[in-house]
Amino acid sequence: MSGRSRRWLGRVESRRWPCYAAVIAFAPVALAYLWTHPFPALGGGLYLHMAETIAAHGYGLPVRIPHYTAGGLPFGYPPLMLYVAGALLDLGAPPLALARSLPVALVAAALVAYAVAAAALLDSRPQGAFAAVVVATSPPVLHLTLTAGGTVRAAALLFVSAGIYAVVRLFRTGSRTWLLAAAGLFGATLLTHPLYTVFFGTSSLVLYAGLDRTPTGLVRGAIVAVGGLLVAAPWWTSVAATHGIELFGRASATHGGLGYPGWYARFPEVTAPLVSPWPALAWLGAAHLLLDRRWILPAWFVAVGLLTGRDEFLALVGAMMAAAVLFEAIVPALKRTTEVSWALARAALGRAAFARAARLRSVGPRVGVVALLVLSTYGVASASTYAAGGGAGDDLPMFVRSADLGAMEWARTETGRNASFVVLGSVAEWFPLFAHRTNLVVPQGSEWDRRTGRARQIHLRAALSRCADAGCLTARFERTGLAPTHVYLPRAGYGVGAAERRWNSLRPSLRRSPNYTVVYESRAALVAQTSAGAPNGSRADARREARTPRPASRRARRAAHGWPHSPSTAAGGNRSDARSTRAAAAALDRR
Repeated sequence: MSGRSRRWLGRVESRRWPCYAAVIAFAPVALAYLWTHPFPALGGGLYLHMAETIAAHGYGLPVRIPHYTAGGLPFGYPPLMLYVAGALLDLGAPPLALARSLPVALVAAALVAYAVAAAALLDSRPQGAFAAVVVATSPPVLHLTLTAGGTVRAAALLFVSAGIYAVVRLFRTGSRTWLLAAAGLFGATLLTHPLYTVFFGTSSLVLYAGLDRTPTGLVRGAIVAVGGLLVAAPWWTSVAATHGIELFGRASATHGGLGYPGWYARFPEVTAPLVSPWPALAWLGAAHLLLDRRWILPAWFVAVGLLTGRDEFLALVGAMMAAAVLFEAIVPALKRTTEVSWALARAALGRAAFARAARLRSVGPRVGVVALLVLSTYGVASASTYAAGGGAGDDLPMFVRSADLGAMEWARTETGRNASFVVLGSVAEWFPLFAHRTNLVVPQGSEWDRRTGRARQIHLRAALSRCADAGCLTARFERTGLAPTHVYLPRAGYGVGAAERRWNSLRPSLRRSPNYTVVYESRAALVAQTSAGAPNGSRADARREARTPRPASRRARRAAHGWPHSPSTAAGGNRSDARSTRAAAAALDRR
């Protein structure tokens, strides 16, 4: 390496700006997501509804969360970010704006913490910065942190990233300051998300084995674990006293539990339309580190895969391995190749002729920087394409749309408090938040409830979503013991083709069926009252009311929760719908 190259790397190492390189790379990804998603992607309604319920209880822990399945759900979820979201809602933050913007801010903060942690573990600021760029542009990480669920998951990513840095410093220095910091951050993670808690614990064990391996270090690690449990004690002791400690066992047994021997075959499980370069580099980095007899990162990668099987956690470890192989093997090889080419050109052209092309010599030190920039630019483009979504391959669809907000407001204002719904489609998880009415079939959160059970809820959702006519719905209700007063049918949903086919077949069937009365209908949503919920003699009046919705109420509903225009406006909407979304925070956000 030339003197100029060494001086450049020295300046990079001595400055703090590499920590923010990932935020710069993340900015276009976040903008692509916000521009193309006027409403938050995927599910997040349960988190916000729990936050509202906590605020309504004077910030005490509620016993049950209403409106999710019959009788509601027992509350046992880690509450830290639910308190934060509840406070923001109390201060007037619109729910949908919160679900779009808060994850973006939390991911940006988490990237800075991750860059610092990676730099400490890799002993290189440039490598740590590049590892954070990899994380910022990894679809497996973005899938559940950038979207509506990022209200909780992105915060957990922030706490885990800061916690890994604290654990690295603890095992290297033994400082009491880092002991307290690690315990506090483990407690914060425990109060935020269960799976990230498992990742934190696994990471700490691997880092202890790689950085310390002394009895004193083991004691420090135990103090971190016990300290974190004490920090979270007000939550888990209250839940255990109310619902029993077995509630946590039921929740942890769902989603596959722990233990994934075939994890390597599913990495990465989430992919972008433009193939991301990072998984291949992560595997290459693992081979490079093993050949160099540095086993900490490969062992961490395998341990996380075996215990969690989640590609978002594998990406966090794989990013460091990708940075290591790039800076230690690939970039130096490119520089050596350039320098050899320069020497060969000099020998072939002769000294006189080569003097005109002497500037080629300066390319050597810079070729590595160019390679990193090209790779980063491609990674940003790949992640931005993924975040923007679009088409049948969109992994980040919007589960709630403007037409749904109108229908849910109607349900809240025009049905009784005891009304119960079966919501067909992806809006099901958002329905209780905005309608304040019970949805009998919603898998989210059902892992906490012994009565309903997640497996049963998933089975019910799948069985009902396959119905193409009203007779099928009635038969399924009778077979499963469901007795809703209303059926909610959206036009849009996850899987555009299937949702449109269901709308085109089930909508006219509900209108014709003697067992259902259409009480609300727009061009993108329909609510039908079942025979169990309809009072005698109300059928004809209800049909007339459904065909003539009140204009003023409809305008208010369409104004609620809208956001700036984007090319991918909600299904069932048109350009006027998109323009109206700027007026969003009005009706429902003030409730």
